[in-house]
This record gives sequence, C-alpha cells and structure tokens, in this order.
Amino acid sequence: MVVGDLAHRAESLWRGRVAFVWDGRTRTYPELADRTARLAAVLAAMDVREGTRVAILSPNHPDVIEMCLAASLLGAVVVPLNIRLRSDDLRFQIDDGGVTHASSIRRSLTWSLPAVSATSRRGRWESSSMQL
Repeated sequence: MVVGDLAHRAESLWRGRVAFVWDGRTRTYPELADRTARLAAVLAAMDVREGTRVAILSPNHPDVIEMCLAASLLGAVVVPLNIRLRSDDLRFQIDDGGVTHASSIRRSLTWSLPAVSATSRRGRWESSSMQL
C-alpha cells in the first residue's frame, strides 16, 4: 500500500462522507478517489512514473493533497515548494531536488512567478493545464 491508495481505501470505508471542507465547498471521499485516479492518469500521460520528481507550488488547498496522492500512486516523489521564497531560492530547490515536472494550483495563486518558468538546468518545461 502506498499513500495514494488512501483515497481509494477511504472511499470504501466512508462512501459518501465529506473528505474536505474549504471556502464553503466540500469534496466527498468518492470524489477524492475519482479525482486522484484521473489526475494520476494525466500525470502518467505526461511521463510521470516511479522516481520522477514532481514539484508543487501552491498555497494550502485540497488540490495539493490530490496531487500528492496521485503522484504517490505512480511512485513519483513530491517536492513541495515554498510559495514565500524568492525566484532564486525556488530555482535552487527545483535544481537541487532533481525536479523534472512541476505543478502549481493556479486558481489558488494570486500572483505568478514568471522568473521560475523554464529555469531548470534539467531542461525546458512546457506549460499545460488540466481541468478535472
């Protein structure tokens, strides 16, 4: 069992119960399991697999938990990035962490960090958006 399996286990144990409450919205355990599985499929299509390092830049939000669970299902390693760091420090974390894929929860961010995009020494990143 990996951490990502927790979403599916929780779905079977607490079907229909609320997993998250935030900003007046809710997400049930079945919704969590479904979104985690779909996100894992999207990540796999982007060549995320066992050992891949995936950076996440986001304030606290349920989507971060889903991303962590989905990455875990694939055996990927999550590298959390601190949203309060300067772009030079983020660049260091990205390079030092061996990150090859990155995600930001854009709808939660109220600013952008264009200086960080395409700065990894490991290659150029393409931007893609996904709607779950």
